[in-house]
Amino acid sequence: MSKLSRFSVIVLIMTFTVFTGYAQDKKNNITNTKTELKVKKIEPEPIVIVQYGEEDVDEILSGLVIDSLDLEFGIGGDDLIPASDIYSTWSNIEVNPYKQDLITDTITISLLGFNFPLIKFYRINSEFGQRRRRYHYGIDLKIERGDTVVSSLGGMVRIAQSKNKKTGYGYYVVIRHFNGLETFYAHLDKVLVKPDQMVTCGEVIGLAGNTGRSTGPHLHYELRYQGRPINPRDIIDFDSTLHVKSDTLLLTASHFVYPKRSSRVSQAKKSTSTGAITASTLDNTESLGIWVVKSGDTLGRIANKTGTSINKLCTLNGITRNKLLKIGQKIKY
Repeated sequence: MSKLSRFSVIVLIMTFTVFTGYAQDKKNNITNTKTELKVKKIEPEPIVIVQYGEEDVDEILSGLVIDSLDLEFGIGGDDLIPASDIYSTWSNIEVNPYKQDLITDTITISLLGFNFPLIKFYRINSEFGQRRRRYHYGIDLKIERGDTVVSSLGGMVRIAQSKNKKTGYGYYVVIRHFNGLETFYAHLDKVLVKPDQMVTCGEVIGLAGNTGRSTGPHLHYELRYQGRPINPRDIIDFDSTLHVKSDTLLLTASHFVYPKRSSRVSQAKKSTSTGAITASTLDNTESLGIWVVKSGDTLGRIANKTGTSINKLCTLNGITRNKLLKIGQKIKY
């Protein structure tokens, strides 16, 4: 073999050796990289735990103001009894377990977030006030059986009676709200909440019906403060918006005066005849009930439903006993 040929073979062998070594190193690097990727750990960021003492908690809670919207935003908890600074009693049985003195000062109550108790509104069947031989401490709203009933404000269910539908209220729910008011929803067909359950503004609490002492399907709706009824018309605009007249209620002792209907009518007549129309006269006149005439209504039927007489209806509305009523006509009573 010539010298040139031997030299070529040597160069070829060296080239092959270098290339093989390079390839092996490359393979080892790739393998190491994969191994490193497999075993690489991601260290979590440290968790900071803040511990509060009793003084810190007291300071936080002292700045917490609860109103009717608090439950919507999750303030409070299941152990929070609404308006515990106003009431010293919590009963799941008694409708009015309170024995507190009549208020003498003006109390400001927030009505923010207030909801009308029905999704559908037809008309008012019976107003707050004197009715035959007893006083009617709520307002009766016409319903169709099965209509949805919702909570007017956020709060906690105090009573959810669904065992004896033959009681006066039938199946009913009482809710205490954070602003100190309590609302009653009676003659339900079905109760969908339980005692001590938290509810939010507008949450479904039952289905309207005709249980208890009832002459027809309706929702008996009450508003109370410390067990004393408040005329819902003092708070709700039933004639147009079905919303609260104001976001703030200035509650005074005058809200708990329950005059007989006859005395209110006579006072309004007397003041009008003498030309002395006072603010109280206007309030009394405006608080008279309004019946919207529907098909089949007569003065006799309206008088029977509203607990008054045909003569009073005629006097209040300036009509005769033979007056032909029109559907949609508003009759004062």
